[in-house]
Amino acid sequence: MRNLGKLLFFAFWVTQTLWGAFEVQVNATRIHQGDQLAISFVSNYNDNFPALADIAGLAIQSQSRSASTSIINGRRTAQYLLRVIVTPVQSFTIPSFTMREGDKNVESKPIAIEVIPRTQDANSDLFFDMKASARTLYVGEPFVVTLTYRQAQGLEVIDARLSPPQGQHLWVDTQNVKKRTAQTSTHDVQMMDYLFTPQKAGNLTINPAHIQVGLRSYGRDAWGMISMMPQYKSLFASPITIEVLPLPKGAQTIGEFSLRATVDKTQSSDKEPINLTITIEGSGNVEDIAPYTLAIEDVLIYDEAPTRDFALKGDAYVGKFEQKFALIGDANYTIPAVKFSYFDKKQKKVVTLQSKPIDIAITSTKRVAATASTPLVVERAQEGVEPTTSQEAQGFAWYEAVVIFVLGIAAGVGAMLLPWSRWLHRQPKAPKPKAIAPHEYKRALQHLMPHATHDAEARAMVEALSQKIYGDGAVIIDEKALKALLKRLS
Repeated sequence: MRNLGKLLFFAFWVTQTLWGAFEVQVNATRIHQGDQLAISFVSNYNDNFPALADIAGLAIQSQSRSASTSIINGRRTAQYLLRVIVTPVQSFTIPSFTMREGDKNVESKPIAIEVIPRTQDANSDLFFDMKASARTLYVGEPFVVTLTYRQAQGLEVIDARLSPPQGQHLWVDTQNVKKRTAQTSTHDVQMMDYLFTPQKAGNLTINPAHIQVGLRSYGRDAWGMISMMPQYKSLFASPITIEVLPLPKGAQTIGEFSLRATVDKTQSSDKEPINLTITIEGSGNVEDIAPYTLAIEDVLIYDEAPTRDFALKGDAYVGKFEQKFALIGDANYTIPAVKFSYFDKKQKKVVTLQSKPIDIAITSTKRVAATASTPLVVERAQEGVEPTTSQEAQGFAWYEAVVIFVLGIAAGVGAMLLPWSRWLHRQPKAPKPKAIAPHEYKRALQHLMPHATHDAEARAMVEALSQKIYGDGAVIIDEKALKALLKRLS
């Protein structure tokens, strides 16, 4: 029997040490809402634990690693530990994790965690709640989640720390939160409106927001002195589950919109661009409107990145989508109709908006060289008219000739003494080219756009300048080539 026990212990040691063991442990499987949960990843083989970004969608608040070694009866064993802390607000399941041990994968078992909600009394000194403006929505349909915090008048609150609501596959605007205040006979009320947009169809859960309220409290410190210190109380709202339906086929987004396609002029020369602006505005999610692309035969088209402005007005999400284009053609052309489709929830159907085609008239500016030369006109002098002369025109005095002779000799000698050779062979210093400032790229683009239809070098430079100005700015412009091109086409 003693030998059998030794064999069993040896088999267990070989299994745990040579082949390793991997498991996930928790400090509790049933906790109250807001309590911290410690999750430990334990291995007897190595510390190559899986990379963790979160645990079942819960943010990891802290994590630590440790290793220990023990020797029992001359046998050495090691244990590696990865410990993470999360704060669940509702029941969830820790999924199975996989760890590589030698030439095989070892999986942990899933662990179900029950989170017990904390109850609140609506008439208590402190109350916190969360409500959604809708429970059944479509993908991309904005809705409002309102947080309500009530505090009894006269209560000494010295600190408040809010954790806003969030959820998977839900976009939330945390930058434009609408805040309101109210007052009852017994409580001060604060409300905050968060804009949510579902990104995926299905049943989605908004994790409950919670707030830590610091109440004024007094106690003795380590020196026995009475000092003020906050006593925190955590308040949790209830989670909200919404049903998200897929958008009908053909709809880009949901809401009520208007569409406009306008140009700055309908007549132009072949050197001047036509500026087209597409505008979509209304109530709904303008973030999901895709950029437009235009294609017109024999017309160069340059587009800017669209701009999207939105705001929360009451319970309505209103926005504006705008995209601009520059078009250059050397003959008459037509801008085709622009279409936009969205789902109108009130009419319960897909609505398609369409602009009218726009005809553009182009005037050519190409010059035709003149073939006729200006005739030469020769006038004949009148007959019988003799030219008049004066004594000064016939000659000059002898002393004037002497003065002119002396001055001529002096000028010749002076000219011979000048350093003509050095002056003639001196190379003039080339002026340092002035770098083109970023704000001058637009002027260069405007100058080159009319030439892009018939000049390949101008077309390539226009594309590079467009990417530099309206793209990500990563394109490097050859300023020397740009100046040479501008000089050639000026």
